[in-house]
Amino acid sequence: MSLLKSSLNLLLILLLFAMTACTDDSAATRKMLQDYPDGDTDAAKLYFTKCGSCHAAPMPDIHRASRWIGIVARMQMHMNNRSMPALNNNEHQTVITYLQKHSRQP
Repeated sequence: MSLLKSSLNLLLILLLFAMTACTDDSAATRKMLQDYPDGDTDAAKLYFTKCGSCHAAPMPDIHRASRWIGIVARMQMHMNNRSMPALNNNEHQTVITYLQKHSRQP
């Protein structure tokens, strides 16, 4: 019986963590966004929340501008394959523009 109670407690903690982690307006999110270029912009917030929903959103300068188009397209396919909401056309363009603006220089 104590194993069941421990499991339920752990599940409750994980659920609460997940609920707070997905809030894009939290103080923790705002603090993390400070490390991103133009972190206070809507484009940075969109990138951080959408791309960070499955994994940590990498810094834009990790790739050159030309690589981001293919990377974002691949991530869109992964989201579609997992029945997750992918970026709409406007979001896609905003994210690509943000990433390319802050990408690694050749």
